[in-house]
Amino acid sequence: MEFALLGGLDVHSEDGRGRPTAPKQRQVLAALLLNANRVTYVDSLATELWGDHPPESLLTTLQTYIYQLRRLLSGSTDPDVAAGGVGIETRPQGYLLRTPAGSVDVEVFTDAVGRARAVLDTEPEEASRMLADALRLWRGPALADVECGDVLSGHVAHLDELRLCAVELSLEAGMRAGRHRELIGDLKRLVRTHPFHETYHAQLVRALALSGRRQEAVDAYRSVTALLRRELGVDPSACLEDAFRVVLGAPDGRRSGAPVDRAA
Repeated sequence: MEFALLGGLDVHSEDGRGRPTAPKQRQVLAALLLNANRVTYVDSLATELWGDHPPESLLTTLQTYIYQLRRLLSGSTDPDVAAGGVGIETRPQGYLLRTPAGSVDVEVFTDAVGRARAVLDTEPEEASRMLADALRLWRGPALADVECGDVLSGHVAHLDELRLCAVELSLEAGMRAGRHRELIGDLKRLVRTHPFHETYHAQLVRALALSGRRQEAVDAYRSVTALLRRELGVDPSACLEDAFRVVLGAPDGRRSGAPVDRAA
């Protein structure tokens, strides 16, 4: 049995069981999966399901949801019965969803990003491959078809940031592997989608400069610098300054040796 949260919530099993359809059951399952193999406390589940206004029957209602999920996941209401290594165990003040290693896509994604980060300096091609595989796990916004309360919304925000970081790392790995020209199109799309994301702008400036498109790199640097000063009242960060130093040391594909005016 495998679980997917990087998109809609889905459960893959040979016999088709395990996928809840009721909104509250899906919330509980998502919360348990995001904390798989660790205790998810009743207080956290209550906050997710009812916010600041839990019903007086919250414990009974939550036990009903857990009972229903146990039947879906293992075909049994016995907490000691696990199908394929998957089962919900009752613990003091909470529940623990037992899942095998590699069965939850969030776990696979975060592990792959961590391993890629560890080899980025020495094996950029391998890091690039691992990050590409990790990013392909995303089928859309995390938990796109789950009604998220405060707890799940926090998890979704965290996952969105991890995804942005993975994209940054993937681009950096591609740059270190020498694929500057190949990345320019993706980077132009990303800076339009995330206009205040300075790392993407810096990577675009570097990619253009290292591809011999020095004037375009200068224009890209001037554009984001003007945007930051106009909209946020801030100067470019260190990563953009470092990227501009790459421009100053890069050859110009059209006018080699021409001076560069840094003024915005």
